Amino acid sequence: MDTQIGTFRTNRFGEPYLPLVNKESFSANGSAALYQQHFGEAFKDKDYLYIITGTDSGLLPAYIRRKGLPDGSRFLFVELPEIIAALAAAGIGQDLPANMALCTPLDWEAKAAEFSIRDYFYLGNVAMLRSLAALDANLVEYAGLHANIANSLHQHRMNNLVETGTQIFMLRGLENLAENRLPATLLEEAFPGKTAVLLAAGPSLSEILPWVKAHRQEIVLLAVSRLAAKLQAEGLTPDIFFSIDPHDVAFFASREMLRFGERSLLVSLYHCTPRLVGQWRGRHLYMGPRFLWATPLNVKNHQFPGITVSHQALGLALFMGFSQVILGGFDLCFTKEGFTHAKGSVESDMGPFMDQTEYKVETNGGWLAETRSDFFSAIPSLAELARMGQERGVAVINPAEGAARISGVEHRPLGEIRLDPLDSPAWERLQTLLPPDSAESRQAHAKAMIEELARVREEVSAIRKLAVEGLECNARFFGRKGRAKGQIDYRYKLRMDEVEKEIDTRFHGSAVLVKRWGIREFLKLVRPDKNREWSDADIEEMGARYYRTYQESATAMLKLLDTTRQRLQMRLEEESPNPNLKMLLQQWQNDNQPGRARLFLQNHPAAAQLPQNAKLLPRFEEAGQRFEEQITQQEHLFKQLIRNKVHPYLVRLKGAELFRQKDADRLRHILAGLENSQLAEKEELLALFRGFVAELSEDFDAALDEYDRVKRPYLREESLGRSSAIHLKRQRLDLALPVLAELAQLSPINRPHYASLLRLTGRLQESIAQYREYLSINPADPVARLRLGQALLDAGVPQEAASVVRPILDEDPGHVAALRFLESLPLSPTS
Repeated sequence: MDTQIGTFRTNRFGEPYLPLVNKESFSANGSAALYQQHFGEAFKDKDYLYIITGTDSGLLPAYIRRKGLPDGSRFLFVELPEIIAALAAAGIGQDLPANMALCTPLDWEAKAAEFSIRDYFYLGNVAMLRSLAALDANLVEYAGLHANIANSLHQHRMNNLVETGTQIFMLRGLENLAENRLPATLLEEAFPGKTAVLLAAGPSLSEILPWVKAHRQEIVLLAVSRLAAKLQAEGLTPDIFFSIDPHDVAFFASREMLRFGERSLLVSLYHCTPRLVGQWRGRHLYMGPRFLWATPLNVKNHQFPGITVSHQALGLALFMGFSQVILGGFDLCFTKEGFTHAKGSVESDMGPFMDQTEYKVETNGGWLAETRSDFFSAIPSLAELARMGQERGVAVINPAEGAARISGVEHRPLGEIRLDPLDSPAWERLQTLLPPDSAESRQAHAKAMIEELARVREEVSAIRKLAVEGLECNARFFGRKGRAKGQIDYRYKLRMDEVEKEIDTRFHGSAVLVKRWGIREFLKLVRPDKNREWSDADIEEMGARYYRTYQESATAMLKLLDTTRQRLQMRLEEESPNPNLKMLLQQWQNDNQPGRARLFLQNHPAAAQLPQNAKLLPRFEEAGQRFEEQITQQEHLFKQLIRNKVHPYLVRLKGAELFRQKDADRLRHILAGLENSQLAEKEELLALFRGFVAELSEDFDAALDEYDRVKRPYLREESLGRSSAIHLKRQRLDLALPVLAELAQLSPINRPHYASLLRLTGRLQESIAQYREYLSINPADPVARLRLGQALLDAGVPQEAASVVRPILDEDPGHVAALRFLESLPLSPTS
């Protein structure tokens, strides 16, 4: 079978394959054995959409069909067009069932839509896998194919997350109601014709800081909150800080920001972590909606495309009247050494980024740089903001050569940037734009919020009652209560219709709120296989789950509304002439906001002089101490999170991947990055990477010396594997044997390799013993069983060989390699 990309061959198991695609991967043991070893139980889950790059010359779809297709699951194979043409010419894989499809990179998205990818996203059941051809990338086009599909799929996944939202955004929005008083629209046209510099945490930050210092009085300085410690060390006070992250980890990344406030404004998204917003002692504006439902209390406000704080900061800057916004540290890609953030950051101290990544972008300097999924996802929205800037006459400029090249963002060296000096200090101008902050304005705001919460609470309570009634009607309609099965009483069906109509019309706004809170559970009611026949039991179960989800979501929302109301009552208490300090201290403790004690005394110094408060004042001092501990503690959640991302095991995997790709240049860059890291295992990691580079340069003696320096078990396994490969390449089996013996001791998965070498060197009984020991741990490995069977056959015990191989057929009766082996044995018919 000749094709444009070569000739199909047929292995000894009768399986056709393209050597250009799979080389001889399936020659020794056949596809089934390799797939069982590689994929295991990967394809058994129900209601999953599997997107798979490559087909392994058509062998992978055939294997999955033989294994059986799980209910509700679909399989979408994205293949190179020339391979699809070759398969069609050979008549391979042309009769796929309805829940399997083969498509090109150009039409995969349309086919994924036909396969209800959005519904599978709602279920959280979209998996992307590589065929062995895509994993090995013998045909180099597979590497780009997988990267492109992975990038596109990630964008779809992120869009789905934006559509569905998460509970934490709703939770934080309610927690911040007291602080979300003034909208960011107050800053519109604040600095006509002037220049803003927006500082983010990317590696190029260090390049722009000297220029910023030299021109500080001529610019308006904007900064993301996590730069507070860096800016404090540099002696820079930004005019505006920006923060958006709702998670507690963001507090530890940005906590030094709370040292500012006297001459800095905080602009946060409505759902920013309350540990920052609630403890901020300066002026504050919010972006986005105040309430997550329709109400007159939602005023016009800004919120912009993009998932990072820098996007929101840039979006607002475009409306502040600036003629140009200069981006600093807004790289969205890695340095050549693999660093993701500026020097001095927690990420930089821990070393280069070591997670596997499929993403690369072109830089302003013209080279390709690696990036990670969240950075890559941020690029289209940055381009959208840049286009918005062009429409408003605002130039968005990134002077960094190492930053990702973005459509609409000018790359202009700092020396070519011209500045129009400020008419007055930016901080003074900001003060004129904000209304006075007073106890009266804070009280009026809190009262308005409480009144709105009471209105919505009443509606949510009514929805919960209707959901309980719907649950009861559903049970009665299907014969669970008060009648025999088969007797249909349509009164309950009519009442369910009335319940649904009342929820959707009379309480529409609050119903949307309840559904948003429980959206993931509601979306799980969606089934991607909508065309299947539904039994009465299925319909009854779905109705019960629907009303139960409504009831549970409404109950959770009521609790959240009550908690929010309590917090707002305490904000009113803070403004009272004779506040109940005990209640206030308890609220601040519940919210983990000890810094509000200092804020309270700042706004109400007279409260400390009241005689009835004297006994509680020491607790204010304790709260202040807890706040200082929050600000200064060395070990914290953010540092732990970053440390986990640069575990030495991940570094090992990164190096092994680059070695497999024969990318010596990237390995050298990572080496330079590791030398500047603070990892405890740095020296051994450097030895491992130097070994990789030396081996790729065919300096095998130097490579062996470096590999021998690696002693930690989770790193030594990699170095021993490379050492054994070098010895085998040099035909030094005597040197390879002790290396493989140590590997077998480190991990049982290496025992089959050791056993194979023992067999090759004539130590047959030792080989058999190693295979048996391995199979005692992993009895389901068909490849090891076949190799042990061959070793036993070599030892002259075919009956024993048959007993070892037959269990393969118990799992897979059609296993071609096992059947062929058993057929070849010199056994009597009764053996």
